[in-house]
Amino acid sequence: MFLLAAIVAGLVVVGAFILGILGGESCQDQYCPSDVDVTLPEGYAQVSGVFELREVPPELPEGAEYELEVALRSQTSDPRNLVLFAFDEGTWRPLGNAVLSQDGTRARATVSELPNIVVVLRRISPAGHLVAYLPHGTGLHPTAAERATIVHTVDFRPAADGTVEGTPTNLPPLENAAWVPTIRASAADTGTLANVDAILASAASRSTHVNAILQLVRDLQADGIDIAYLDLRPDLRASFALFVLELSQALHKEGKLLTLTVPPPAPLADGSMDEGAYDWRALGEAADVLQITPFRDQRLYRLQMPDVLEYLKTLVPAEKLVLTVTPYATEAADGELRTLRLADAMRIAAAIQQPDAGGPIEPNQNVEIVAPNIDRNEGLSGIVWDPNTATVSFSYRQNGNRTVWLENIFSVSFKLELVARHRLGGVAVEDASADPLLGDIWPAVAAFADAGQPQLLQPNGEALLPRWSASGGSIEGGQRGRATWTAPPQPGSYTITLHLSDGVYRFENSVSVSVTAREQAQQPASSAPSGG
Repeated sequence: MFLLAAIVAGLVVVGAFILGILGGESCQDQYCPSDVDVTLPEGYAQVSGVFELREVPPELPEGAEYELEVALRSQTSDPRNLVLFAFDEGTWRPLGNAVLSQDGTRARATVSELPNIVVVLRRISPAGHLVAYLPHGTGLHPTAAERATIVHTVDFRPAADGTVEGTPTNLPPLENAAWVPTIRASAADTGTLANVDAILASAASRSTHVNAILQLVRDLQADGIDIAYLDLRPDLRASFALFVLELSQALHKEGKLLTLTVPPPAPLADGSMDEGAYDWRALGEAADVLQITPFRDQRLYRLQMPDVLEYLKTLVPAEKLVLTVTPYATEAADGELRTLRLADAMRIAAAIQQPDAGGPIEPNQNVEIVAPNIDRNEGLSGIVWDPNTATVSFSYRQNGNRTVWLENIFSVSFKLELVARHRLGGVAVEDASADPLLGDIWPAVAAFADAGQPQLLQPNGEALLPRWSASGGSIEGGQRGRATWTAPPQPGSYTITLHLSDGVYRFENSVSVSVTAREQAQQPASSAPSGG
């Protein structure tokens, strides 16, 4: 065990050697304050002094690591974007993410080497964290790969015996982001909630699960872990909080991050908030980042989400709260909500009813072409910008009335406004994969990350109107969802296409229509021969 400059002696923990606290005016130990002139890398601010290796320490046992605890220049309550850097021959190299101490005076990081010069820097982002959730086995969207500060690969699930099941997603190197894989349990993940019930049943089973998670983080050499145990029963509230506290203490001892993915409280009619199974105050004291899952019902989002955030800020420091936005559309039907990819939602809107002309379509005949799910003549909305929900939406009928809200750069920007207004710790994207069928919300997210303020724009209303085209003949009208097609004079097969937009991208759907030649006029019957 070694001591560093102005160091408080530390303890050896499993797999790591604590070197102590760097931060004195003079020293006789391995690291000392340095007056070396450093030019900070672009996008970072210096939050600790610069320390230089004075003596080369002996080699560590195989598999062991060092823990460095560095004194900061000033006390802070902001745990975001702290990184321990090495400075070698004019080149900056990140060694790992640093965890802020409880009193806000130090930052701790676990490293596998002791470089010549070390310093703690904070990545500067006006918007705070940009968190990217990545479904298992998929690839990151290019903007996420470039700008994310935390990447959650949703790879793992809890087992009933307290172990963790799953395999990690193969990611390219993340130069600017912490890799914090997610362990997920929810009503949608078959069997996982029963496993969480078993884990939270006793102190012993909780500890078994904590140890399994800690070993997973070590084996993966991850920067921490994200716990997304959703849909828990309210009676598990105390046990879940105790589990999170124990896990937090274990991870922080090794310089690792703990993030939580937590559903927002439910507003009640009397103005109070129902936290259910999640004790936000206790969770906020234990975890480094708390990501609020998407609030799906757009009819209530702008009415309730500001109150939810005001309430949470009384329990958790705002800089620990991260608002999650989504590239998925949401459909409401009979009180139920489901998510859709943007392309699937637009496929519903762009459905075309096969023309019914009461028989074969003849040349030059006028035929009505209908898009039944956006037909305003039937009392439907068509695709519109709804200022009450700040989304592009449409309503249609299928086993009752349904409403679909689309997420794109316009709607997401109005959600990002809440991050800026409430000075939250950042924004998370529910699915940061490169799936081209999702709504591309990244231009809005990237602009917000750069400026710290959203660009609040509405789509051009004209762009939301349906357009029609045909490969033959002529087509008129159609902006209310139905058009009149005049068949060409020549028989044959023709294509009629509906063009729709969400205000950003244009989608098309086509139907093939046959034009049949008129039958030959029936010849008049010949006269009967006259009698003899």
